[in-house]
Amino acid sequence: MSEESQTPINPFGLPNIVIPAEVLFNDELSWMQKALFGLLSNLCANEKGYCWASNRYLSDLLGVLPRNLSKMLSRLQSLGYIHIVSDTRLPIE
Repeated sequence: MSEESQTPINPFGLPNIVIPAEVLFNDELSWMQKALFGLLSNLCANEKGYCWASNRYLSDLLGVLPRNLSKMLSRLQSLGYIHIVSDTRLPIE
């Protein structure tokens, strides 16, 4: 692959984010919720298939308050797009 065709490195260390059409055209979701889904999907693209990111990390990355991020995650979960499992062994920030 030539250097011109490679995705440039961005400051976030993430490749392009893909949002499936089902999510993208869902009128029940805000654009920020759609972006969050794309980000989560990207972060889940690993050998385990899930994301370890904290709410604080995600809220900082998206520039939203942690409580607003929690609401966004709850909305994505209520629509069945994500499944949330809390790890109570981790320290609370």
